[in-house]
Amino acid sequence: MVCCQHHCFQPWWECRSLEIDAIYKSQTLEFLRPVFIGATLCAWFEIVGIDPANERIEIKSWIENQDGDNVIEGRAVASLLRGLK
Repeated sequence: MVCCQHHCFQPWWECRSLEIDAIYKSQTLEFLRPVFIGATLCAWFEIVGIDPANERIEIKSWIENQDGDNVIEGRAVASLLRGLK
């Protein structure tokens, strides 16, 4: 899992620690709680499925506020640009 901690949301593909080149195919989001100016957010991403034959990955994502409460939850499917090695 990877956390990108910022005062505003940064998309996972801009998180250098993942080191995966991929293109988003789809994403679902559920907004669970309000977020206010000045909040500290931590976006988490977990790869929950890999399909090497189709070069696809499934990603579970959630964003926590400074109290550890989930404010957003979702899933994404991405296609890899350089294949799985």
